[in-house]
Amino acid sequence: MKKKILLLTVTVVLILSMSMALLAGCGGDPVEFGEQTIGTEAPSNVAYSVEDGMSAFEMLEVGVKNYYDADVAVMSYKGSVVTTILGGIKVTQNVISNKIRVGKGDEGGNNANKAKYFADNQSYGYTSLYEKMIIDGNSVTYKNSSSQKYDEDNGTWKKVKWNSDEKYDSVAALEKEKNNNPTILWMYDLQADFVLEEGTTKPVLENGVYTFTLNFDPLKSTVEYQKTMQTQLEVNAGMKVSGLTFETLKITVELWENGAIKRIFITESYFMNMAGIIKSSITLNSDTQYAYEEVDGFRLQEHFDAFATEFVD
Repeated sequence: MKKKILLLTVTVVLILSMSMALLAGCGGDPVEFGEQTIGTEAPSNVAYSVEDGMSAFEMLEVGVKNYYDADVAVMSYKGSVVTTILGGIKVTQNVISNKIRVGKGDEGGNNANKAKYFADNQSYGYTSLYEKMIIDGNSVTYKNSSSQKYDEDNGTWKKVKWNSDEKYDSVAALEKEKNNNPTILWMYDLQADFVLEEGTTKPVLENGVYTFTLNFDPLKSTVEYQKTMQTQLEVNAGMKVSGLTFETLKITVELWENGAIKRIFITESYFMNMAGIIKSSITLNSDTQYAYEEVDGFRLQEHFDAFATEFVD
């Protein structure tokens, strides 16, 4: 299980690095995960089943296969980075990301089944960022905002102005340009041999849901991801990075009894020394909820229509 998704950690660290250099602010509180709001019932049909006696990793593999095989898949992501800079200033940066896929997925990352996608990436706290894209077969349209303000009290964006659309003729072209492939589940290389015994738990079934935690070797599981982060930080942020080392990769999974992923919590941490601004461990905690039908707020055509009519600065 290997490939890249929206590189949320990279995005967050880039934002932190640029905004810290400008001393733009201090950010707010970490995002709250709360109760599950989508995908609260198991999908009726799945292609691959779990079996008694499966390990936690084997169950995760089943869930991943069912995610790509589903005719509709929705993901709602929330994440928070909290770190300390410049002699003790505490900084928080939050990320919200949503994704809708209609059509079967492609684990290879090439959208071989010509599915349609909407995906966005919203970050706020120390500073703000908003980007979104639509994929229709081989056609990709991307845009990001030139200015925006996130209202944390109401959970809404205000004064968003968009830059002009950017067009790509394939997902591969988007990935090459943006280091961003929203058709892929995650950026890690997860293998059974990389699972650490300490911190990993056996699946427990309760109320129709298996719950288990996988603690992965943070170095072996992030070799390519670490290289991407290093390049992004030094090239895009223009800041020298040394000692970038992943320290933790822990994934807690809620899996429906029929083998569909319900919810995943991830704790990812790494140490970095960046231009004298950050010299510490940074931790990203995230929560991703999954659904296998279009629901209010996650209807593909509505996002396609909104994308085409939004104001361009």
